[in-house]
Amino acid sequence: MSLQAVMILILLVCMNATFGFYVYIRCCPREEVMIAMREDEYARFEDAVPPMKMLNPLGRRIALLTYASASASLLLISELYRNL
Repeated sequence: MSLQAVMILILLVCMNATFGFYVYIRCCPREEVMIAMREDEYARFEDAVPPMKMLNPLGRRIALLTYASASASLLLISELYRNL
């Protein structure tokens, strides 16, 4: 297996992880990833990703994993295009 094939496989894993983390932080119960607040405050973020300052440690970890896997995907894409 060539180096480019391995990089493509890693790229697919990173893209899948990015999508999975994003969907989780977007669709999970708000009480699970956000700091404690009143119920009407949770409703404000029902259709949006909450800002980083509103996330609890679990939510921040998931958001950082999302950003890290998206960054790794972009780096792999740029490296693959550079080697064409």
